[in-house]
Amino acid sequence: MFGPERLLEQFRTSQLSSPSGALKVRARETSGYPWSGKIKIELDAATHCEFTRKFRLPGWARPATASVNGEAIDANAKQSSGKLDVQRMRSRGDAVELDLAMPVERVCSHPNVTM
Repeated sequence: MFGPERLLEQFRTSQLSSPSGALKVRARETSGYPWSGKIKIELDAATHCEFTRKFRLPGWARPATASVNGEAIDANAKQSSGKLDVQRMRSRGDAVELDLAMPVERVCSHPNVTM
């Protein structure tokens, strides 16, 4: 399941462990989504290794901010096709934090729509 590149699309409090050959990784996600846009993913790799994590950034979450181990990263610059790419060396205790803006928006139907 874990390899050089993996995508996280669903935001919910959860845990997973995945051995993949010599690479053993555990991930723990803490989230108040959809009520809060604050999401924290803690990664625990048994060994130092480099791999890419991709995180879905919904189009309605404007703006989205991100940090790795408390250091801000430019979420807009690192996006490709609505995904935030975080490629780096991993070690025990790494954490990625996302903050998805979730403003209340008024949505109106087309004037020709009737009930």
